[in-house]
Amino acid sequence: VPLEARLDFASAVRRADVLLSHLECVPSTASLARGYGKPLVVVCHNTHLPTFRHMAAGQTALAVYNSLWMQAEAELFFAEYP
Repeated sequence: VPLEARLDFASAVRRADVLLSHLECVPSTASLARGYGKPLVVVCHNTHLPTFRHMAAGQTALAVYNSLWMQAEAELFFAEYP
């Protein structure tokens, strides 16, 4: 359920087993995941700095990279910013 859909997103979060997000929706979805105690899965498909910062800022249980080079970039980022 996209946050911008103006549906009862919080109700959907309460019923969910896991939350999935990417790009600009990660910060708000991570906040809801923390608040409701839900695991968060983040899909990462670019190397823009916010991708890693947002993914690392909270409740991320699993990061899914779209390529091996994305995984390598993430490993470099997290080696520098644990």
